[in-house]
Amino acid sequence: MNQEEFAQYLCVNRSALSKELNRIKKEGAKDHYPILSIHRQKKII
Repeated sequence: MNQEEFAQYLCVNRSALSKELNRIKKEGAKDHYPILSIHRQKKII
């Protein structure tokens, strides 16, 4: 699942999701929530 698909799954705007994931990452919460690693995943076609 890439970031666009994750945003669609959550029914949110992709750019808003990206902004929030960046904020959470800066706060160091990424280590506590593995699902946030999806933020940097790339979809390979």
